[in-house]
Amino acid sequence: MPDKRPTGRGALANVPELTGDLFLARQPAVSAPKIEEMMQMMRGGAWDWTGREIKINGSVIIDGHHRYIAARLTGIEPVFLVSTEPVHRTFAWRELTVDSKRWPGSY
Repeated sequence: MPDKRPTGRGALANVPELTGDLFLARQPAVSAPKIEEMMQMMRGGAWDWTGREIKINGSVIIDGHHRYIAARLTGIEPVFLVSTEPVHRTFAWRELTVDSKRWPGSY
């Protein structure tokens, strides 16, 4: 995310690309620098979904939170892979914390 994008808890609440999105996150935070790097790769045409598919179980993203957000923000259609991994807790996009310092994110 560019520096002008908000960080902190709830920073994604007013992002139009995620407003009304039906997917839920399985992790409570994401890294802004990691999302920004992915967005630059996607915009530059250097992104390949092979081996980077977004794992979902129903409407919950199991793995690929940063990839999903980057794809939505750049208008690129994400590639999904169905997972049966269990889901114990979920977070709406408006609940996530966007951390400007974590790199790479590990949540």
